[in-house]
Amino acid sequence: MPLRPLAAAVAVLTLAASLLAAAASPAVASGPRRLELTYEIYYGGFLSGSLDVTVDATEGRYQMASRLRSRGAIDMLIRFTASSESQGVLSAGRVAPRRYRTDNTWMGEARRVRSTYRPDGGVEAVAVPSAAEDDREEIPPAAARGSVDPLSAALALARSAGAGAACTTEVRVFDGWRLYDLRLAYGGEERLTGDRYTGPARRCRVTFTRLGGRSQRPWLPRSVRPSTAELWFAPVAEGLPPVPVRLETEVAFATLVAHLVAARATGPTRSEAAAAIH
Repeated sequence: MPLRPLAAAVAVLTLAASLLAAAASPAVASGPRRLELTYEIYYGGFLSGSLDVTVDATEGRYQMASRLRSRGAIDMLIRFTASSESQGVLSAGRVAPRRYRTDNTWMGEARRVRSTYRPDGGVEAVAVPSAAEDDREEIPPAAARGSVDPLSAALALARSAGAGAACTTEVRVFDGWRLYDLRLAYGGEERLTGDRYTGPARRCRVTFTRLGGRSQRPWLPRSVRPSTAELWFAPVAEGLPPVPVRLETEVAFATLVAHLVAARATGPTRSEAAAAIH
C-alpha cells in the first residue's frame, strides 16, 4: 500500500477516534460514572489502529481521554500515536469545555495542542507546530468562537444518538489546526451481523464540513477525502448505555472500519457492567 493513502488513513483514524470518543459519552445525570471502550480499526481489510476511550462523568462535569496508535503496516511505516484529554462542565444543558490537550507523533514529529475556553465562548489555542509552520490556513480567533474540542463534541453527539433521541444535531469543532462542522442525521434502526457484534443497532450518518485550516500540502486531493461516515449504536450489555459499535467511511478508494471489541462501565454505586464483543 503506498505511503500517501496510509498517511491519509492515519489522519482519518484520528477523526474516527474523535467521533467514537464523542459518541461514547454517557448521560451525565443518571448513566455510568466511568465508561471504558476499546476499538480496533481496519483500513482496506487490514488491522491499522487501536483506540481506547475513557469517559468519567459526575453531576454537571465530565472528563474524557482517548489514546490512538497505529498498528500493522501503518505502524511499520509511520508509527503514529495520539493521546487527548478534555475537561468541561454542563451549563444550562450545553457542553462547556474548559481545557483540552492533545499530543501526537506523526512520522517522528511531535505535535501538540493546548486549548482553554473562556465563558464568553472565546478559545485560546496554542498549537505546535503553528499553522504557519505547518503550512496550513490559520484560523482567526473570531472564527473559532463558540466551538468545542473534538472530545467535548461528546455530550452533544451522545445525547442526540442515544436511546430515544433523534440522532440529529450539529456541532462546530476546532482541534487547534482545523475548524469543521459535524452534523448527525438519523439513518434508521437496523440489525448488524458481523464478526464482532450481531444484534439491533441505531444507524446515524455523520457529515464533515471543513471550514478552515486546510493544508497547503495535503496528502490527498479533496475529491477522495471522506465527507461522511456511518455510525451504529447499540447497548452491548445490560447496564451499558448505547455506544458506537461500528464506524465505517471511505478513504482513498478503500474502506476504513472501526469495531468495538470491549466495553466496561462503572455506575454511581461502583457496580460494574462489562462486555467483550465477539
